[in-house]
Amino acid sequence: TYNDSLADELIKAAKKFAGEGVEYLRFTLPETNEHAVSLCERSGFTRIGNEPRAIRLEDGRYVDHVIMSCNVSR
Repeated sequence: TYNDSLADELIKAAKKFAGEGVEYLRFTLPETNEHAVSLCERSGFTRIGNEPRAIRLEDGRYVDHVIMSCNVSR
């Protein structure tokens, strides 16, 4: 799909810089965005942690973030 291709292209672009010291792509996603987390996992990213209470919503609730990582130096 388009979204899968976008994530794959991001990894491909980052691999071009692997020889210049770039080893990992890392970012966080709201754990409630299951589609985005799943897309990243299909593209080679793994969950490496959790950031509790990363975002406070207008209604006072908090949302944790999933920390995602992909080794681009391989």
